[in-house]
Amino acid sequence: MLNDTIKIGTHTLQNRVVLQPMEACDCENGAPSQLTVRKYMRFAESGAGLIWFEANGVCPEGLTNPGQMQLTEQNTDRFKQLLDDMKEQALKVTGIEPKTILQLTHSGRQSMERLTMYDNKVYAHRSGQIVTDDYLEQLPEHYAASTLLAEKAGFDGVDIKACHGYLLMEALSAFTRPGKYGGSFENRTRLYLNCFRAAKDVKSSQTILGARIGL
Repeated sequence: MLNDTIKIGTHTLQNRVVLQPMEACDCENGAPSQLTVRKYMRFAESGAGLIWFEANGVCPEGLTNPGQMQLTEQNTDRFKQLLDDMKEQALKVTGIEPKTILQLTHSGRQSMERLTMYDNKVYAHRSGQIVTDDYLEQLPEHYAASTLLAEKAGFDGVDIKACHGYLLMEALSAFTRPGKYGGSFENRTRLYLNCFRAAKDVKSSQTILGARIGL
């Protein structure tokens, strides 16, 4: 039943209602704006046991929009304040303390710089620069750094996002890409697994590590 509790790792969700992530691109320099705060405070009042935050860019060139969420060293305190306020409001209004997960993503060909894994005829209208293997080697460090910042801000978990045509999802279908990140199943999953493992290696035992994968 929806009101039943469920345990995820060391966390217990007080019900099985989840508010799904939806980008509004209303942040200011990556940090929550007044509109962002209003949205998530309303989410806090919903009584949901889990609030899944929208896509958070792990690096500047991976942002899909100037208003996209991006947790950084400079704005961690603003995220922490929002999470603290949400928890307080949720307990006051509903008596339920929601858990929170932050999506971590690189928007790939949907980013402002249109960075791609390979040429794709279906997405010819969004063709862009094919990223090098050297560039991809650096991405796990960004996912690890974002995971640590999410913990510092107070999120209960992170989601290594590989759906909606973003870079990690596109890597999974890079059949025609040459080199270590394309062709075979082992190569096509290499980037995702490297980013996932990088986050896993730095997170605390209490932090939930999730995934959304589209093929």
